[in-house]
Amino acid sequence: FFSSSGFANWFFEQATGIAGQVEVMSVGRSVYDTSLGETDLEVVFRMGDGTSHCLLVENKIRAPIMQTQFARYRARAVAGQSKRLC
Repeated sequence: FFSSSGFANWFFEQATGIAGQVEVMSVGRSVYDTSLGETDLEVVFRMGDGTSHCLLVENKIRAPIMQTQFARYRARAVAGQSKRLC
């Protein structure tokens, strides 16, 4: 993400449907919260207007979806919003 702004812009638009220039603020791999589980890839983008967007990506390769996985991802997203990360 940091090495190619073109890729970051493309990835963000593919994931969100929002076109525009973005700045990658942070990238985390295997981000773990003791109460909410793990996010495989967490990317924080900032738009030209100053708004931030976080993408939480689950990398499922030969692994089943866990029973509460979607709820935990949602909880991690809400936690990120309350910390003003996104």
